[in-house]
Amino acid sequence: MNSKERLLQAKRKSEEISAVFLKEYQELMEEYELTSKQLNLLQFIQRNKQTTMNDIARFLNASASAASQAIRKLEGEGYLMREVNVSNRRETFVSLGEKGRTLLSDTEKADVRIIEKYYMQLPEKEIEAYCCFVEQMHRLVNGVEESE
Repeated sequence: MNSKERLLQAKRKSEEISAVFLKEYQELMEEYELTSKQLNLLQFIQRNKQTTMNDIARFLNASASAASQAIRKLEGEGYLMREVNVSNRRETFVSLGEKGRTLLSDTEKADVRIIEKYYMQLPEKEIEAYCCFVEQMHRLVNGVEESE
């Protein structure tokens, strides 16, 4: 089996693994009545302090109007808050609301359960190799995105 075939096989297995992990998050998403896209947006806002509407539009690969509509819905449900930038009144920062912080705390608990249930079953050497692989792929993917 050549490298390309091995990688395709590994990709399929990775997708199967992701499906198992997704089940761990599915209950949370149903409980909070969110889509995976909305959850990803909340996680993006958590990672990027002082997130602007333009940042969100770029992240969603959408227009400013579509981003504003997505934010308005999440804000109305208490997941997000908007705040006008005092240094530039035309700019609005978006941050997590109380419900958003609670949800992301719950997703972190799900992350820990997944790590303990699956990843910690691997030998330390395999964990290290996996972490190195993920870091390399992250750099590669981000490099590709930046050059496009």
